[in-house]
Amino acid sequence: MENNLIKLAIGGKTEKIAELLARSSVDINIKDSVGFTALATAVALNHYDVVKLLLENGANPNIPNDKGNTALHHAAENNLLEIAVLLLNHHANLNATNSFGNQPLYGRLFFTFVAIKEDMLLWNFF
Repeated sequence: MENNLIKLAIGGKTEKIAELLARSSVDINIKDSVGFTALATAVALNHYDVVKLLLENGANPNIPNDKGNTALHHAAENNLLEIAVLLLNHHANLNATNSFGNQPLYGRLFFTFVAIKEDMLLWNFF
């Protein structure tokens, strides 16, 4: 059943995942052979609705893969701001350090956050 969850996450099959979670006791945080959870997989593939569903059903955003990357690392690496915000709202660790000593915001997403902050300053948001 657990491998099915990851396969469904790869395909972005939100409805099928919801059905699987409703009818069985799946370990939502199970890892594949390289340490990816269904959540990390969905993040890496930019499946926002799957990410949201998994988080709402208790997926842990702080589980690292074999290289120490968490779901937030994948969001940052792929510049997925909406997913990053969703992860942070579900207590993703902004300071998680991977095997290379990098934290999520040392990726491209850092520059996106800086740009947003600069825009907010220009618009007198603060």
